[in-house]
Amino acid sequence: MDSTRIPLQPDPCCCGQAHFTERELAVLQLIAAGCTNQQAAIKLKVSSHTVARQITMLLRRAGVPNRTALLTRAFQAGILSPGEPGPELTGRRCIRPSRTTSS
Repeated sequence: MDSTRIPLQPDPCCCGQAHFTERELAVLQLIAAGCTNQQAAIKLKVSSHTVARQITMLLRRAGVPNRTALLTRAFQAGILSPGEPGPELTGRRCIRPSRTTSS
């Protein structure tokens, strides 16, 4: 399998890729900011079990084995952008990687 391609998941959007839900995006942003499951759960007012389940779904959709790979994929895909004090969501919801041009 080509490691640069993200596997398709059920219910792809018009671009042929799965989308993250609003809650998944919030969890993604919190883990990018360095929150633990418990800290994210407190901020989102849900249980840490719920956060863990959402992270598992994010990992499956992105086709990656861990949080580090998930965050790398999210930055590469343009879902997250580095910012101060923490990463900001770019508004992009599909997990298709951004096209890069080499000069």
